[in-house]
Amino acid sequence: MSIFTCLRNSFLFGTLLVILGGCAINSDFEPKKSVKNFNIYEFSGSWYEIANLDENLDEKNIKINFSIDKKDNIKIVKNYMDSKNSIAKREYSAKIVNENNNTILEVFRFLGVKERFSIAKIDGYKYAMLYGGDKIHILSRTKTLPELMKVVYLNHAKKDGYDVSKIQMVIQE
Repeated sequence: MSIFTCLRNSFLFGTLLVILGGCAINSDFEPKKSVKNFNIYEFSGSWYEIANLDENLDEKNIKINFSIDKKDNIKIVKNYMDSKNSIAKREYSAKIVNENNNTILEVFRFLGVKERFSIAKIDGYKYAMLYGGDKIHILSRTKTLPELMKVVYLNHAKKDGYDVSKIQMVIQE
């Protein structure tokens, strides 16, 4: 097999991955009732992830920054410590979509994979909870969440049908 044939096959395979990846979306996402009058500009800035119902349970010190450019494009930068205690960073782009009176955050990941999150709860833009299919992310502007807010948010998630016993608290040092 020539080098050109090998390169062509690699290119075709890569193109196929991009096309298929572009079709990927969290298929179990059905928007839950979300907050009204959501303001992305007030939401932008730094947040700490306090708790989640997600597959990435080995991450700690998760800090997420949402920024908006002049064209209203959203950039998400997630900094965290991985299981080997190495500092890691992921970057995503996103946009806000209003769908059937629900505020949806569409996050675009690697190779066009798209995840959708309902802005389920927000309190004075100090605390927030996002639902993404079977995922939950509870955020705070500080490294801690007052116990009363924790109870309120977990009860809200339970009322919306989530198994809150599986929610993991994120270590913030």
